[in-house]
Amino acid sequence: VVDVKQKNAFWVGALTNLTNAKAIAFFSSIFALVLTPDMSLETKVALGVAIPAVNFMWFSFVAFCLSKDNVRARYQRWRQIIDRTVGTIMSFFGLKLLFSLRG
Repeated sequence: VVDVKQKNAFWVGALTNLTNAKAIAFFSSIFALVLTPDMSLETKVALGVAIPAVNFMWFSFVAFCLSKDNVRARYQRWRQIIDRTVGTIMSFFGLKLLFSLRG
């Protein structure tokens, strides 16, 4: 049984993610990297379904893991390293996209 607090937390989290500029930029960059003009409509539709589904599964997994006190404490200790690593990877995605536009 889901109580009102949990239901409200879900919607607050969902709206936060949907309006998060970083999340929008991240998923837009993935679409920009994988979609090509010569892709079939079926492939584009499949990606349009798969990417949000993977997004939902990922954030559900993160929410489940971070609901555990010990996991949340470990994440807090490693957060800065994780953020810097992911930021570096995202920078490379951005550079790849930037240089692909020039060629």
